[in-house]
Amino acid sequence: MANITYYPSNDSKDCNQKAILPVVHQHTLVFAETEGDTATDLMPALATGEITAFGGSVTSEGCYDVQLDITYLEGDDCDSCTVDTLTPSVVTIVVPKGQGFTVLELPNGAIQQIQATLLDAAGAAVALPVGKDHKLRYDNCYQPCCGRSIPAV
Repeated sequence: MANITYYPSNDSKDCNQKAILPVVHQHTLVFAETEGDTATDLMPALATGEITAFGGSVTSEGCYDVQLDITYLEGDDCDSCTVDTLTPSVVTIVVPKGQGFTVLELPNGAIQQIQATLLDAAGAAVALPVGKDHKLRYDNCYQPCCGRSIPAV
């Protein structure tokens, strides 16, 4: 087993370099034929106290637009000396279909759930036809600043 000795630079006090484990969320959802017309978890709801995701990206491989219903937490006053009451709010974003695959960077914020629904050209929920599939992937990795992370509510 390797032994690693780390000498933090002066930048560590500004939260640029530190020995804190990153938070990682990676999830994959594959819609099979006749699926996709109802909201399905891409990132299942986190249990109370679990550490939320923060921003990230969604990759979509398939022939349909995808509606993402993203549950963000809001209510932080950015003061580390206060205890904030966070509330979930859903933000809807549509990932457009593309040639091969589409990658969409999500807005930064504390995320505790992502649900996906396939959309037809008119913007209505649609199930995949027989013989088709549609794959979604969510990737997120960040290092909490100075050990401060946001738990799910």
